[in-house]
Amino acid sequence: MYTVCMLDVQCCSWAQAERATSRSSARFAVTVICAHRYEASGSSVPGKTPPVRIEVRVELKPGVLDAEAESIEKSLSLLGIRDVTRVATARIYDLEFRGVSSAEARRRADEAVARLLANPVIHRVSVRPASR
Repeated sequence: MYTVCMLDVQCCSWAQAERATSRSSARFAVTVICAHRYEASGSSVPGKTPPVRIEVRVELKPGVLDAEAESIEKSLSLLGIRDVTRVATARIYDLEFRGVSSAEARRRADEAVARLLANPVIHRVSVRPASR
């Protein structure tokens, strides 16, 4: 009778796995996952979900004074960079979630926006999957 055991180690040789299981009186069928090798090859590690990246863009709503953008627009003109018709500022947050689905990552990003990243009175927000 065999007990199936998943041995999740960063980098382990088969000899090391055999030594680890030989110390026990039980017999094991061991599957060794070398996360280093999987990630280096570009594949996802079995049993682990790849990270999900969400991009949150926060900018001021039209009509809200953007003093930083006005200052930059004036400075560009003073530097001789002409024909700039509009300058706007925005903050971009790149959030990475591990071990969750895309839908759950989106839900958590929306919660971060509501609780911390933006003020709904003055900010316009867009949330989307981050480009790779």
